[in-house]
Amino acid sequence: MTPVLVAGHHRSGTSLLAQLLVEAGLFMGDRLMGATEANPHGHVEDLDVVEIHNQILADNGLTWQVDEEFIPVVNPDLEERIRALVELRRKQGRAWGVKDPRICLFLPLWKHIVPNARILITFRSPAASVDSMERRAARDLLERRGDPEQNWRFWTEPDHGARLWLVHNRALVRAARAYGDDVLVVDFDQLADDADVIAKLDKHWDLGLDHVRPAEVFDNSAVTAASRVLQVGDDGLAREIEDVWAELVELRS
Repeated sequence: MTPVLVAGHHRSGTSLLAQLLVEAGLFMGDRLMGATEANPHGHVEDLDVVEIHNQILADNGLTWQVDEEFIPVVNPDLEERIRALVELRRKQGRAWGVKDPRICLFLPLWKHIVPNARILITFRSPAASVDSMERRAARDLLERRGDPEQNWRFWTEPDHGARLWLVHNRALVRAARAYGDDVLVVDFDQLADDADVIAKLDKHWDLGLDHVRPAEVFDNSAVTAASRVLQVGDDGLAREIEDVWAELVELRS
């Protein structure tokens, strides 16, 4: 069975896309991250995968808030854990996938281990994505959830959210350019507008999934409105973001 890697920056529609795929018949794991206030319908993230990715980041002195380019050093034991997970999925003999925003940073690793993997990318406007991250961090600070030091970074480090968006989405552009027909790119607005993503998948990859439209799983109440313009203090950073956004739009299916 051909695996599907669902990749997108935090707060960019990966959960909605993964929920759609589950409804269409794609297996996303036995031990999934549960719902939260910021994501009331569940993250659809395999906790084994999240733990592996978090450990790779920790080994490189990082958290999930990666806002600078880096080349990950991967412990062979963690690579072997990914191989074991992939082998288990293969033995189960059904269509399967993986979703975790952190996977944006590790797509070359996954493609090295699973060369036949397909990559389904979703992206969202910088303003909306950053606004959503900041809202979540503010809510977590108010309700004393998570790591307060990490949450405060959105206000104590200039352009932190913008740099997060840039690093992850630039990695997605690199993957799309590198892996060609193994990559399909959609955006958050297409999902919100009920675009027939499953039909696109079947046309490109013939996965044999059930026909389900985003409107059947999309919850407008879980989406907050945001300005269409991201306020960035660094002009050079703003230009880089504009360039990556234009490339994503060009790559969109």
